[in-house]
Amino acid sequence: MTKAQHTPGPWQWVEEIDYGYGYTTLEGPDGQEVLTTGGINDGDEPITYMGDDSKPADLALIAAAPEMLELLEDFIDVYVKCPTMEDSSLGIISLKIKAKKIVAKAKGE
Repeated sequence: MTKAQHTPGPWQWVEEIDYGYGYTTLEGPDGQEVLTTGGINDGDEPITYMGDDSKPADLALIAAAPEMLELLEDFIDVYVKCPTMEDSSLGIISLKIKAKKIVAKAKGE
C-alpha cells in the first residue's frame, strides 16, 4: 500500500470571524489549513480557496468523498441483508472491486 499524500486526518471544520466576515476552515489535526470557504472578496462574492497548507492529493480525496460514502452504505446493506459470510460473498467481491477504484481516485492515481 502506498503512503498517503493527503493531509492526515481527522479533519474538522473551524469557524472564524476576521475583519467582520465569517469563514469556515477545514483543518488537519495540527491546524493545517486544507480548505477555507466564506467571507467576501473585493467583488462582494463569497470565496472558497484551498488553504496554504493543502496538497493536490487533498483535492482528490475531497472529490472521492461522495463515492466513499456510497460504498460504505452499500457495504452496510450487504451485511444487513446477508446473515452469513457465505451469503454475502458475491456482494463483497463486487464491493471490493468498487472500493479499489474509489481508493485509487481518492489517492489521485
